[in-house]
Amino acid sequence: MKKIKTLEDLKERALFGQIPIVKDDGLVFIIDTLKKHQPTHLLELGSGIGYSAAAMAQAMPSLTITTVELDDDRVKDAQDNIKALGLEERVTVIHADVRSYEGHHDIAYDALFLDASKSQQATLFERYAQGNDRVQLVLIDNLNLHSIDRYIAHSRNARALKRKTAAFIATLRSHPTWECQSFEVGDGIAVCQRRLKEVKDEALGTIESH
Repeated sequence: MKKIKTLEDLKERALFGQIPIVKDDGLVFIIDTLKKHQPTHLLELGSGIGYSAAAMAQAMPSLTITTVELDDDRVKDAQDNIKALGLEERVTVIHADVRSYEGHHDIAYDALFLDASKSQQATLFERYAQGNDRVQLVLIDNLNLHSIDRYIAHSRNARALKRKTAAFIATLRSHPTWECQSFEVGDGIAVCQRRLKEVKDEALGTIESH
């Protein structure tokens, strides 16, 4: 197997092994958004083989990243790939289940990249973004409903997943704490910024009045 020396090598390995990675236009969009907001520490949920974390770290030398992955083999690959690219001082790969991981309470992250399955997005958003006032920016990948459509006619689970994802997107668009926009890039990406306190209070007042 070809030794990893560049980010392009890592991308080729992912494509050869049919390992899902962020699409090119989605990755460019994510990096541009991070450069605009300039977070200092990003928490990524879903490491894969470390491709997106490596790309973000290379593009932003001032950014440190903690990335969490459950799969044993992916964790080892991600750690090896991050080290091969010389990024181990700024990218830390954690072997844990994002649904129960508690170590995030000890991480001073101010940005969150949620790259998990559609079925987990709403729960993980609440768990990792809502309870941490330090977080000012949340990026959510894999929101494109079109990716489910091919299964709709024959799968009850697909229909339920589409409803759940659509409901999550609707919640984001009217969220009292977060101002969110969705973009048709990559597999569908949402960008959420924490509302100013006075705007948040006004939104909460509107909800309570109803």
